[in-house]
Amino acid sequence: MDFELYMDTAVLAGKIMLESNAETYRVEETVTRILNKTGLQMTDALALTTGLVATLDNPNMHAITVVKRITERTTNLNRVSRVNAVSRNFVEDKLT
Repeated sequence: MDFELYMDTAVLAGKIMLESNAETYRVEETVTRILNKTGLQMTDALALTTGLVATLDNPNMHAITVVKRITERTTNLNRVSRVNAVSRNFVEDKLT
């Protein structure tokens, strides 16, 4: 399994949502939902209005942690809704 691809996907989703002025709890839920798809024991996400931190960890591997700075924000609830829907479809294996 390509853990870095899952991490990149989760962080991109979180970045788009934060830049679109999504609530931080919703960003954390979305990022965590995508990371949990890896099946690893420890997944964590922290969303702030100016940044995002995400971690994947397991006893048999080195942790992967990404910090992403958010410098631009605008309100776009349509983008928030679309990213949320795509993330749910991804986790439910409804994307091909």
